[in-house]
Amino acid sequence: MIAVVAAGLDRYRPQNVVLDPIMVASTGADLLHADAMDALRSLMSRALVLTPNLFEAGVLLDVPIARDEGEMRAQGERLLSLGPAAVLIKGGHGSGPDSVDILVEAGNYTRFAAPRIEPENARHRLHVGLGDRRRVAKGQNLYEAVGEAKVYVSAAIAAAGQLKIGSGRDPLHHFSKWW
Repeated sequence: MIAVVAAGLDRYRPQNVVLDPIMVASTGADLLHADAMDALRSLMSRALVLTPNLFEAGVLLDVPIARDEGEMRAQGERLLSLGPAAVLIKGGHGSGPDSVDILVEAGNYTRFAAPRIEPENARHRLHVGLGDRRRVAKGQNLYEAVGEAKVYVSAAIAAAGQLKIGSGRDPLHHFSKWW
């Protein structure tokens, strides 16, 4: 599947590619076979921004999960050297009172923070990549896209308990702004 995506990127050459690796679940379970890692890494040079969560950044670099913002920044810089124009390490699975994401670009980094929201039955923790993909793909400034996505997803998490769908965990409430 990764080879098909790579071929499509090579053929159409889109400018604003957001690569969200989605390779490690929030439980730490692998979602990608180990033999596909090199293929995934080959996509990085085609990306405007790579958006791994803490687990995924550690797996991509074969290092332990970042324990603080300094380690997140260092891992972002190492991932940047693998080809993407920018790296957004999402800290929603971290600890502390704030959920902190670090955007690393050549010679610069930006910290995005929001109060950590731990809904009782939420399916997802803060996942800014969910909100920034659409904005970046449409050409919005990366810094603005990440900032707006942080606000949007935080609100969707906070409202997760308002939706009563099925019998599993509560989904993000993407329409909480309107109903």
